[in-house]
Amino acid sequence: MAKELPYFKFEPGAWDNGNIQMCSREAKGLFIDLCSIYWSRLGELPEKLATRKVCAGAEEALNELIEEGIVEITDGFVSIFFLDKQLSEFKKKSELASESAKSRWSPIPERTQGQQVYVIRCWNEREEFLKIGETSTSINRRFSGKIPYNFEALIIDLGGKIDTENRYQDIAKSFIYEPKKKFPGSLECYKTECFGELKAFATVRNAKFIREYVVRNAIREEKKREEEKKIEIIYPFDSDDFKNAWKTWIKYKKDQHSFTYKSGNSEQIALNQLLKLSGGIEKNAIDIIEQSIASGYKGLFALKNQQPAKPKSKNTSSGLWQ
Repeated sequence: MAKELPYFKFEPGAWDNGNIQMCSREAKGLFIDLCSIYWSRLGELPEKLATRKVCAGAEEALNELIEEGIVEITDGFVSIFFLDKQLSEFKKKSELASESAKSRWSPIPERTQGQQVYVIRCWNEREEFLKIGETSTSINRRFSGKIPYNFEALIIDLGGKIDTENRYQDIAKSFIYEPKKKFPGSLECYKTECFGELKAFATVRNAKFIREYVVRNAIREEKKREEEKKIEIIYPFDSDDFKNAWKTWIKYKKDQHSFTYKSGNSEQIALNQLLKLSGGIEKNAIDIIEQSIASGYKGLFALKNQQPAKPKSKNTSSGLWQ
């Protein structure tokens, strides 16, 4: 852990009044463990590592955190929003300091006087796209604190007698992208697939600054594809009636915008929990699904009149799924 990040901010009020209070004590303890390892790894915590190392034997508690929106699984990685926000703030301050130093000492022509055409890469944890425009100031000064995305300059062209900005935009016009977050200039954004052509044009024009575009998530995406190939959903019951009921449940979750089964592993956890709630009886499992949908629940709840096959001493409340 870097010396600059020895600890994270923790607000007692958010803990006392947040959704975490809907979870069991086991889930609360697990959340603290997840926060610790998540922070020490600077927000890079694979779901597999979290499940095996931190959640060993506590998958139900993890599922509670996912259902309450306290922890999210995205692209095979754990995401904890309040820690992501703190890490993003630190990274932004660090990048601003770095850019400030570069603008003072580096010959990169982001400080060049006069109009310059730029191609910048913008991104956050969910989106990535290019923006093309023209400015008479540095890229850092032009965008710092003014757009809701991280950014970096990929091409800086000092222009010339021709309408350089329009030339770049003509190349990218078939790759128009509409960012989910609006900001001034968001209509001049394009998909990253057009960068190769933009770079070739910039090279012919002898643009002052051309940075190689790196697909930073390529390794992560490849790992995700490999994991998805390995995951095979095992249904607790083989009948078509059960599988159709489960498909109905998945569709219901999507329609309610509470679909949290973002990986095969998460869906398998849900199926395992349903097996326990039903007492291993297929009819109970189907009835649980139908009852939960009819009642408008976000989660799965045990049948009101059902006696569990094997009573447990620990909390077996249906709230685990809410």
